[in-house]
Amino acid sequence: MKKCRKTNHKARRGMAIETAIYTMVIVFMLISTIMFVTVEAVRDDIKNNSAFLERYAEIDLIGEDFVASVLNDGEFSPESYTGFQVEVVTESNTLTLTVRENGKTVLTVAISGGKIVCWTH
Repeated sequence: MKKCRKTNHKARRGMAIETAIYTMVIVFMLISTIMFVTVEAVRDDIKNNSAFLERYAEIDLIGEDFVASVLNDGEFSPESYTGFQVEVVTESNTLTLTVRENGKTVLTVAISGGKIVCWTH
């Protein structure tokens, strides 16, 4: 009868350590990739939110200028705002400011009797 060859247990343990190291490297790379993608997504979200707020601050500034000029009997010139179509309409006792960007209404402000009755984005 043939003798069975015994396996060397030390050799198998060495492979287990190498496999564990390779697995840890792969897991570290995957976690690093996930973290990078998450951080970039958050950074882009913050950047887009800042641009959104800056845009609406610019639009609100037009409305604030209109209100200040009406309440203080000043001059309001719709032509001074570039990038927007600014229109002032007078109906009976109501002044209405309409601000359009690319054909879409982005702000409507109405003043009647010295009071703001409508401020809509």
